[in-house]
Amino acid sequence: ELKNAVGLLKDDRCFLSPHVGDVENLSTHDFFTETVRTLGSLLECEPEVLACDRHPSYLTSRWAREEAKRRDLPLVEVQHHHAHMVATMAEHGLDRPAVGLILDGTGYGDDGTIWGGEILIGEPTGFRRAGCLEPLPLPGGDAAIKAPWRTAVALLQSIHGDQLPDLPWLQDKPVDMVIEMIRKGVNVPMSSSCGRLFDAAAAMTGRWSEVRYEAQAAVEFTALTTVDESRSASSIPAIIDEVDGLSVLRTVPLVRGSTQGRDLVSNPSEFAAIFHRSLADLLIDATATIAQREGLTDVVLGGGTFQNEILMALIPEGLTARGLRVHRPVQLSPNDGGLALGQAIVARASL
Repeated sequence: ELKNAVGLLKDDRCFLSPHVGDVENLSTHDFFTETVRTLGSLLECEPEVLACDRHPSYLTSRWAREEAKRRDLPLVEVQHHHAHMVATMAEHGLDRPAVGLILDGTGYGDDGTIWGGEILIGEPTGFRRAGCLEPLPLPGGDAAIKAPWRTAVALLQSIHGDQLPDLPWLQDKPVDMVIEMIRKGVNVPMSSSCGRLFDAAAAMTGRWSEVRYEAQAAVEFTALTTVDESRSASSIPAIIDEVDGLSVLRTVPLVRGSTQGRDLVSNPSEFAAIFHRSLADLLIDATATIAQREGLTDVVLGGGTFQNEILMALIPEGLTARGLRVHRPVQLSPNDGGLALGQAIVARASL
């Protein structure tokens, strides 16, 4: 809803609209519907099928359901991370099965939970989830996005139990309330989101207890280090467990090892470098292992977290060194601005 763009697929080309933006704003939503009409008029064609995100509550998805009914058209609801994956595949003309490493903040998962750190196996006609980052609790749901200290407390609680370390930034926070929420499982959705993991890590330094704009904690936390510093940092050994056929990438041990013996408040740069390097190595190891197991050699990257220049440098390097062909977004943003291409390709494949 926040980073919206529209796409119209005609023959072998997809025409993407300019950035539309936050459709929760009424005038922007009007511009969204106007953009749909304008694309059809400019390209002199009418759609045969509509596609939208599978999230049940997005305003754009509600519009698509109403529009499909009004026009008597089939509607294809596309899983968020599958659309990210297929968008990158389409950009590179890749029509054979591949591994998708998709990292972002929020996407509605097929199991009804919040996804965002996913390793998929698939192609335009379908996908399956092969791996994910270890799900973390989000105390308060959306409130944890605006107040990352909540997710940091959940992460600290996973490491230390109910006796949290004596960190200065915890002193004025209702920590006991959050721990009680986690213990009782009240309004604490689980999320495999890479974006929320970055929020929690950033908040553990005490610098980003709350944020004023989207992804502020992750963006400014990344700015504490560089590609070269992260590349040369020590790495926490990867732990990957198989749970009901799903590779679960353990992030709690990664954070525990990255923080151990370090003053996160006064000197967070070393922590940021180790965290980036360790997370990149964990994702590389899991993706390469799954690719080898599946007999695949193509890996596609996507999702808004790949706007992180450190991950976008280290992960392709590591995967290439493991003998894999890496395809990254080039013409399109890895962020949600490129989703429409993936959605359109998936919809056409379903006809």
